[in-house]
Amino acid sequence: PYLFCIAMKYMSLELEAAIKNKQITCVNNTKPTVSHLIYAEDVIFFASVDIKSAITINNIINNLSRVAGLTLNQMKTKLYFSCSCQNKQ
Repeated sequence: PYLFCIAMKYMSLELEAAIKNKQITCVNNTKPTVSHLIYAEDVIFFASVDIKSAITINNIINNLSRVAGLTLNQMKTKLYFSCSCQNKQ
């Protein structure tokens, strides 16, 4: 459990740095900004629907996998969009 906690802290710091460097666009501009939630083994990301944010989040997940040896379970992974999102290619 300690390795997992350290890995999640690493991921949180990477996400915060990406938001600060404007590599990820958050959904809202309120304070405090919520970019992700971690509960047990689940992580929920909140970001705008744009390629730059998606690629950055994917890179952070891949780095986490490489560094900590944790992998994403593709069978349990879901992607949701807000009903206000336009249908884009």
